[in-house]
Amino acid sequence: MAVPLSPTQMKGELQDEFLTCSICSQPYDNDEHQAKCLPCLHTNCKSCLQNIAGESSQFDCPKCSKLITLPGETVDSLSDNFIVENFHAYQSIFDLAVTCGNCNSSNTAVRFCHDCGSFQCQDCIDSHQKMRSMRHHQLMTFKELQAKKSNPMMQQQHCTKHSKQDMTMYCRDADCNVPICGTCGHLDHRGHDLIALSAAIEQTVNDMQLSADRVNERNEELACKRLAAEELQQTMTTNFKRKEKK
Repeated sequence: MAVPLSPTQMKGELQDEFLTCSICSQPYDNDEHQAKCLPCLHTNCKSCLQNIAGESSQFDCPKCSKLITLPGETVDSLSDNFIVENFHAYQSIFDLAVTCGNCNSSNTAVRFCHDCGSFQCQDCIDSHQKMRSMRHHQLMTFKELQAKKSNPMMQQQHCTKHSKQDMTMYCRDADCNVPICGTCGHLDHRGHDLIALSAAIEQTVNDMQLSADRVNERNEELACKRLAAEELQQTMTTNFKRKEKK
């Protein structure tokens, strides 16, 4: 049984097979490397086809060597490859990112802070380096998190202000969003939106699972779209050969 590709692997395969010019190995775009479809249904970027055609309105397809006659005597007159355009749209589903859970900026998170118990953006990470009380926080990259067998958020942490007390609560106020001990809850976070740390961890894990489920659903959707595109291209090739024979 074949092992299913991860989103990263499928993204790379999609990029190489459908979204990259086979001549210059540059990704297709909407400018110099726009994907142009030849009458023989093979696709290359506009720049490479212009180099091959030169000043002529006829040239051999770089893949099948079939003689190509430009309909409008220029490469620009060739049709854009709509399959490539559609794949560019679907490729964006792989670019989902975790947003910062420590501030209200909606920036992309780059690390996870053990002591804060949240994913944090670069601005928040920079703040860790500036504030003496946060310099000792344990920060982990996503790769380091993936390499760990246990959930880092489940590890018991001591309060940074009261070293002998475990963090058992979580403050959900917009200006806080930090795990705290009971003493901090009564003194520094009185009147704030406090919940049990275990409940906050469970909610975070559930949110991450929902995000993973959405990625998997879109991954399956892309696989179906890709199969449909391959079938369509095969049908177009078959129809072209029939017409050619006639």
